Amino acid sequence: MPCMMRRRRKWHKPKRGGRQAAAPPITATVSPAAPSGLRGLLYTDYMSRTMSRCILILFTLLGLPLLAMETAADKAAALLKAVEGFHPVPYYDEGGRRTIGYGFTSPRLLRKGRITEREASAELVRICRNLSSLIRNELGQCNQLTIAEESAVISFVYNVGWWNFKNSRMCRLLKQGKRGEIVGNEFTRWIYVARSGTKRKSNGLIIRRSKERNRFLG
Repeated sequence: MPCMMRRRRKWHKPKRGGRQAAAPPITATVSPAAPSGLRGLLYTDYMSRTMSRCILILFTLLGLPLLAMETAADKAAALLKAVEGFHPVPYYDEGGRRTIGYGFTSPRLLRKGRITEREASAELVRICRNLSSLIRNELGQCNQLTIAEESAVISFVYNVGWWNFKNSRMCRLLKQGKRGEIVGNEFTRWIYVARSGTKRKSNGLIIRRSKERNRFLG
């Protein structure tokens, strides 16, 4: 039976000056553009969350620690925990106000009669984040603070109240772009506690304002 063999096709080198076969055309692939408007925002948010999940999974698989950046609200909450102290049941503060947890005066929390440290911590962080948003909106984009400065101001506002801060000289100076000692010295003016119609210096507030001032000046 004859052996069937394939014949090899000979490759001929093109002669000098001869025509060569044209290369196939290169087609470029164009990725679709991201949608605009509301769909664009949703698309960006979806891609951001997807990327965060991928990074989380990667770090988990590799056994690497996740390092989260501490915000001004987080730092303010830590400072407030140190100066306020935790009280699981209602008590009366230096000014005679009924208080619970980390200096909370909310009737909603006082009605409970008892609060755990975990609940108080979550409430404190929530309040600090709300104050952070209020402060940023009040000062405007051109007068944003550093994390240390903002955490000190959050602690200050938490104690004196939003409207007292908004009408204060400190707020006016910050909105003018002032920083440093001229603003830092404003902390030390708020060291008086009022009770029964009389004002007196408070050793607790003196220590507290010193900590806030030092934090602000960094």
